[in-house]
Amino acid sequence: LNNDYISAAGSFEDFLAKERNHGKRNEAIELLQYCKSQIPYQQVNYGLEEIKQSDFDNAVLWFDTASTKANDNLIKKIEFHRSSIANNIIDSVKNYKNIMTVDEAERLIHIASNLNPEHKQINSILSSILIDKGKLNTQVGNYLEAINNFNQAIILNPTIENLIIKKLEKLIKLIIKDAYYATNSGDLYLAIGS
Repeated sequence: LNNDYISAAGSFEDFLAKERNHGKRNEAIELLQYCKSQIPYQQVNYGLEEIKQSDFDNAVLWFDTASTKANDNLIKKIEFHRSSIANNIIDSVKNYKNIMTVDEAERLIHIASNLNPEHKQINSILSSILIDKGKLNTQVGNYLEAINNFNQAIILNPTIENLIIKKLEKLIKLIIKDAYYATNSGDLYLAIGS
């Protein structure tokens, strides 16, 4: 059922409200109720089509919309699809993280999190992505953002705190080094910033 059918259903309801004595009114009401009950199924199908097109954001929206009016059986199917798709996305990020951009990997993990917020690997994978992001920010001299990335990684996965502390110690040495060179070259603004 697309929006045209839904619009028609709204008009059809208006018609049924006016025609209280029509001989086939009860059959029409049953048909209308059946059509309305099928809308969530169609929305799930739209979500699955969006997955085929790799438009995960729209797929999540379709699944969320379908869940609002779905019956128990359909909700189970939606949860199955959400979990399955989230697992596939997580596996893809784990297997191909080294050939995708950090931002793309992070975006995909956020989509997987929207699909299945209780997935146990989300925080650890997102944490590793933030570590990679912190390393990149360190390499380009964006130390404040690197510190931010490392702190977020610890929040998501406290078990990596010792690893992050070592990275922060290296980062501190780089900041001190930058401050020293900035002072020697007379760039007091950069020295104070460091």
